[in-house]
Order: sequence, then C-alpha cells, then structure tokens
Amino acid sequence: KSDGNAAFDGICKYILNGFYGKWAQRYPAIIQSASLDGPELSRELIVSYETGDSYMITRMMGKEWAESGFVEGRHNLVAIAAHITEGARIYLWRLIDRLPRGRVLYCDTDSLVVRQSDVEAFSDVLDDKALGCLQAEKTSASVSIRGLKDYRWNGVDIIKGIKDTAELAPPPPRRNKQEILSNLRATAECITPASYRQKMFPGLYTLLKTATPGLFPIITQTRTLKRQYDKAELLPDSPFTSPFRL
Repeated sequence: KSDGNAAFDGICKYILNGFYGKWAQRYPAIIQSASLDGPELSRELIVSYETGDSYMITRMMGKEWAESGFVEGRHNLVAIAAHITEGARIYLWRLIDRLPRGRVLYCDTDSLVVRQSDVEAFSDVLDDKALGCLQAEKTSASVSIRGLKDYRWNGVDIIKGIKDTAELAPPPPRRNKQEILSNLRATAECITPASYRQKMFPGLYTLLKTATPGLFPIITQTRTLKRQYDKAELLPDSPFTSPFRL
C-alpha cells in the first residue's frame, strides 16, 4: 500500500482474510463415482424411499459421482481457524468497549460505525498502512440502520445479496384473515417489508440442474427481506439486547 500497488495490496488482503478459513473447510463426501461415455451435464437430487437418505448425483466432464453430506478436508486443522476467529471477536469487543454503551452504532466482523466525535477513542490504533490497525474507511452525513448488513449510507442502500441495479418489487397482494389461516406461508409474506427483483447469472450447479448445455441464461431473481433480528433477545422498551441463554 505504501508503494501505491493497489493490485498487490488487494491480493494480500484477500489472503489474510480468506486463507485461514481453509483450515476449517468442508468438502462434499463422495460415496460413489464412475466414468461416462458421453458428454452429459446434469445434477439431480435422489432421495431413498426406504431409508430417507438423500444423494446429489452430478454428471460432468465425463464423470458421474454421488455426494452425501460433508467431511473435513484432508489437511484440516480446525483449531487454527477457530483460534483466529476467536481472537478477532475478542479484539472487536475490546474496541467496542472503548466507548460508553450505545455509542457504537453498528459493527460487522471487521468494522465499526461510530460518530465522528467518537473517532478520537481509537486514535492509537488508527493507521491505514500498519497490519492489524484500523483505518477510516468512509464517512456519511446520515445513516439509517435496518438490520444486519442492511443499511442506508449517504442516501444509498447497502444490502447484502442485493445489487445496486435491483428494483423494488411490488408488495404481495393483501389477503384476508381466512386466506392467511388456510395458508400459513402467506403469513410470512404479509409481514415482509421489502422485496427486490434483480438480474443474475446462474451458478454452475444451477446450470447443471436445468440441463441446458451450451447456454448461459440471465435469470430474474426476487429476494424478500424479513428484517427480523434473531441473534439475541430484544429487551422490551429498550434499544439493547440480551444474549440467548443456552
């Protein structure tokens, strides 16, 4: 970063943020494999009527294999990933604890949103070039926080899984009480505040399931946001939460 090499700086960031997770990566458990004569491309779910077990059959690149469940990777050492994750959470909490309760407006796994007047509390760990330090990423005159990874920043909606080009889908039609009682799925639709419609390229497995070799369609996806906080117990008449008791 000091040399102005943005490309290599980005690569280093991805390695630091993503490599440690490889120690805890899971892989599909392949229970059977065979060779194919033709260039078949497909993927289908098979459920055993007798045992209830499910298998995913994939046919691709002259091979056919069946997957069921997941297994740990050959070179896994979950303790490494767990220790790094734990250390990051503890460090994040120590940063939050620098301010009085309620002064941290929002936090993610690697960031905090605070008022400009509270930035001074982090002056000793603010350095945009030192490894492990914080940097002032961006500022906004106003912030509207609706939920996890769902907020409005400088008049722009930032929502996980929703593209900038997504359109706000029309709300579902209103249903009377009798229709709701007869169809429990309608209840979720009625309490949903927002749905977004967006164009997307399907992933590899989606293409295999549709069995359309040689084609790469653009599909329309509608994503509905529930915007219900379920990470802790919401305290009545209070902006704070209480952890779940296990």
